[in-house]
Amino acid sequence: MLNNSKQKIAIYVEQSNPRVCYLFEHLLEETFGFELVFFTNTDDFKQTDFPKISYSKEIICDEIHFETSYFFEETSLKKLRNYFDDESFYQNKLALCFALLTRMEEYFPYNKDKYGRFSYKESIVFKNIDVKKCHVDRFAFELLEKLKEKYPELENRRCFVEQPTIDLDHPFLIKYKTPKRTLFSLLHSIRFLKFNEFFRKILILLSLRKDDYDVYNEIEGFKCFVPLGKFSEIDSFHQLRNKKYIKFLRNFFKNREVCFHPSYQSFLDKKELKREKSEFKRIFGKEPKSSRQHFLAFKLPNTYRKLLANGIKNDYSMGFADQSGFRAGTCTSFYWYDLCINRKTELKIVPFCWMDITLNNYMRLSNDMVKEEVLVLKKECESYLGLYLYIVHNESYKKFKHLYKIK
Repeated sequence: MLNNSKQKIAIYVEQSNPRVCYLFEHLLEETFGFELVFFTNTDDFKQTDFPKISYSKEIICDEIHFETSYFFEETSLKKLRNYFDDESFYQNKLALCFALLTRMEEYFPYNKDKYGRFSYKESIVFKNIDVKKCHVDRFAFELLEKLKEKYPELENRRCFVEQPTIDLDHPFLIKYKTPKRTLFSLLHSIRFLKFNEFFRKILILLSLRKDDYDVYNEIEGFKCFVPLGKFSEIDSFHQLRNKKYIKFLRNFFKNREVCFHPSYQSFLDKKELKREKSEFKRIFGKEPKSSRQHFLAFKLPNTYRKLLANGIKNDYSMGFADQSGFRAGTCTSFYWYDLCINRKTELKIVPFCWMDITLNNYMRLSNDMVKEEVLVLKKECESYLGLYLYIVHNESYKKFKHLYKIK
């Protein structure tokens, strides 16, 4: 996404502050690929030839200056909660960006939805700002423009990237299911008088019709997330006792990237996450590095700590289940900052901006409204040369097909 040759920028902070350093690293390193050099000594800062930014009480040498804020010194979550009720907080762009990237409000007490998740409806932040806007990226671009006024040699080397992703929660309608699950599926169709569906399933089993959910010859370029959890009411995945299904997975992902899709049960039970990770290695012969939580079920900081403990490097769960938009206020990948230990971690968070189930089941948009919603979100990502990442499921792939690579 970025050119590897890095231009350097000097950042002065009066005293080492990991939160301030993290924020500038995201705004300038992660977003534009610049290399930051931090200073706490004013003389050294003045002498450097690099473009300069200071976070201090006073301007030092005609650099881009940000005045210190108590927000970055306060570590009590109870006291930080008070900032969110103050309208002036949303004008403090450094503070707002840090709060969005760390998802600070999710550390405060909140009412969970029926699946134990943080809902868009519970958000304090998005009662005050637009969830459809990339507030962090907008501030990063504003900062770059200020820098370029003083230091015109700086270049913006970002480029827009569209990355479709697909969750294989129901990899096939009926193909490769165990005999017990096959019988259950057929009886389910009869019970609810879905006779057309019943006959389609029979034709699939007789190899006279392609499985309705088989879209595998059409998803080149999609990042695929494969579930390996046990069957349950919520995790109604294919069971792994069918050898033909295992063979299919191994063949299909032989020369493709495969990502991990931890089950809802793994959200509740840390031992289950470890078991599913072992299944991943058994089937694919390697450790998973990228994952997305089923049902987008995660809780901060618990879930992300579990992912790190199990060797996951990239998480793709950052988005709301019940609302499209930018949960962390950005279309740029960022490192998770653990507020409880006050430290940047090695877990890279890759945000998405819409999911098929959200548009259909939660927002209940018509087909025309879906297209309009998707265009708005895509244009927002394009305007900041960011990552336009979205989620579909293979059972709804064909319904949303006209939206992929949409102009």
